[in-house]
Amino acid sequence: MTLALFDFDGTITNKDSMIDFIKFSRDQKQVILGVIILFPIIALFYMKLLPDFVAKKYVLKYFFGGKKYADLENLANRYSDQRIDQIIRPKAAEKIDFYLKNGDKVAIVSASVELWVAPWAKKRGLDLIATKAEVIDGFFTGNLASLNCKGAEKARRIKERYDLADFAEIHAYGDTPSDREMFKIAAYSEYKPFQ
Repeated sequence: MTLALFDFDGTITNKDSMIDFIKFSRDQKQVILGVIILFPIIALFYMKLLPDFVAKKYVLKYFFGGKKYADLENLANRYSDQRIDQIIRPKAAEKIDFYLKNGDKVAIVSASVELWVAPWAKKRGLDLIATKAEVIDGFFTGNLASLNCKGAEKARRIKERYDLADFAEIHAYGDTPSDREMFKIAAYSEYKPFQ
């Protein structure tokens, strides 16, 4: 059996799912107001003066912090049913189907928060390793409950989840330099394969 590891944003999808989920869950005025309020954070991130996980926390806290997690899960289920398939790259979907039909283990390994990726992954029978949301007393705080699942953290979480010796081969697919650590544990890897 092969273990096939897929990055999500930019590899399987043709756009960033966090931004897409925000646009799905808020009306245009709310999104524009959020961009205006968060502009200093966004600017610092794009100038590489603020780590991405810090920027992500500010964005998540602004749009979703303090919300009932059950309500966010319902929203994420609607997003999965109504939207995610529209941003999936057809060649990526074909490759995932190839592995599933072959009886291989397929895992999404993503820096995205598992909240909005999990329903889509579960519906397709895929494992998910992703950044975790902090939930206290049933409410999403806007903070992360795990390290941002990218770079070395991707490789660490994969090794934590699986005994790699159980697989005949490991294949990995990604689209950014932060996927290189995941590539290192794979016998076969492809960079930007579905674009």
